[in-house]
Amino acid sequence: FHFERNSKSLTPEITASLDEAALQLKKFPELRLRLEAHTDSRGYKTTNQKLSEGRAAAIRDYLVAQGVAPEVFAEVKGLGETQIINNCSDGVYCLDVLHKQNERYLFILLNYDDL
Repeated sequence: FHFERNSKSLTPEITASLDEAALQLKKFPELRLRLEAHTDSRGYKTTNQKLSEGRAAAIRDYLVAQGVAPEVFAEVKGLGETQIINNCSDGVYCLDVLHKQNERYLFILLNYDDL
């Protein structure tokens, strides 16, 4: 899913995806995850950093409101444009679809060995 440009508001498309995630996460309250939010490089770095932090918090808050145990989220990080995965960095022309590859939201399992 993708947020609207320069927005941290959840859309119906996003909540539909998060509802599916919530169903699965509620089955495993012993999980400890790091939630990472990444943006593309368009805009200012400081703005993108704050935007990614707001998006990460919005995702976590929504999932908790859907019944996911808050302690599942051991870390919630906004990483802005610090981990671009293609050549679409500052000043490089890229198609929108390529910029969208950099906007991503990861759930990283931290306690795999303990399960």
